Amino acid sequence: MTFIMLAFVLPRRLVKPLLTLLLLATAAALHFTRAYGVVLDISMLRNLLHTDVPEARELIGRDLLVALLVYAGVPIALVWWSRLARSPARRAIVRRLLAICGAWLLMVAALFPIYRDLASMIRNQPELRNLLTPENY
Repeated sequence: MTFIMLAFVLPRRLVKPLLTLLLLATAAALHFTRAYGVVLDISMLRNLLHTDVPEARELIGRDLLVALLVYAGVPIALVWWSRLARSPARRAIVRRLLAICGAWLLMVAALFPIYRDLASMIRNQPELRNLLTPENY
């Protein structure tokens, strides 16, 4: 779903920097979720913006750096190692649309067998939506 949303608007030059930021943010979210048992939602992000420097210093330490390296190190290296092919505009648009359609079909195929149970569970427990990373932050 994230790929589909970004593929519509993301220019070629911003793909690698934005993926790097997403991977780092997701690794940090995973670290804080596991270390402190928090769920990232709007109120948690609001609290993060109101955090003062001494409190932020306590949260940013060796454990966070290790988590960023472990969870995001290899994916970031793969992002920067890969080369983005240059194509004429029409071919690039067709490729992007085919990629979006392929991702859409893959998402539907993955959700189809479990949709009834998943929809019921999310309807009964809406806070579960906050567990979907990177959509939660």
